[in-house]
Amino acid sequence: MKTTLSISIALLCFFGITKAAPTDANAPQVLIDAKFIDVSEEALALMAPFHIHAVSSNVMGMLNNVQFSAFLKKAEGAKGVDVLMAPQVTCRSGQEGKIQTGREFAYKDVKGKASTKNLGTRLTLLPKVTGENQIDLYLSSEIVEFEGFLKHTNGLEQPIFQERKLTENVSIAFGQTVVLGFPATAARQTTEDRSAGRVTTKTKNGIRHTMVFVTAHLVDSSSGKPVDPELRN
Repeated sequence: MKTTLSISIALLCFFGITKAAPTDANAPQVLIDAKFIDVSEEALALMAPFHIHAVSSNVMGMLNNVQFSAFLKKAEGAKGVDVLMAPQVTCRSGQEGKIQTGREFAYKDVKGKASTKNLGTRLTLLPKVTGENQIDLYLSSEIVEFEGFLKHTNGLEQPIFQERKLTENVSIAFGQTVVLGFPATAARQTTEDRSAGRVTTKTKNGIRHTMVFVTAHLVDSSSGKPVDPELRN
């Protein structure tokens, strides 16, 4: 389910969750841009010209600023490309940030008890500035979707949820984009063919890939604006 009904962004101090020290009020600020994009198997070829190489099972590769801008231009309006959400959040080095988008789904479980499930997308991140132009990022993301109902013999309908998760630690330069990929899932694709004054609808089974593009920017303490990485070199 791709419909988004609410958006919430929260910042949590990393202290108390682990043994890390409290966040320094003077620690560098980091702006995180995240783009969640669904692509079909055919549209995945849009990444081919950039020759990125997988770093792990979750990390599809890295893009510099020029490559990422070129990819977004190619993807804009391309068939089989669907932008799920494009949030951003600012937090200090050593401070955890959380981004959530979705809605609460109310239903009755197999015993008839009222229950709820949070549908949508969640991204948890922890940036740590490790050098003048380097940052370590802990990233954890989850997508929960409603797939339909399963009818039981007692007459109750049990909802079916698809849950996908990934967790990764990466080290990137400021202005660089890390490309994360969820495991591919099956999807039904519906297309319309308009010819000779008639509209023909075709439905076929396909594969979709959900990619997360995460870009980190250092924030200038005086202006509050992202620092151009090229001006730092």
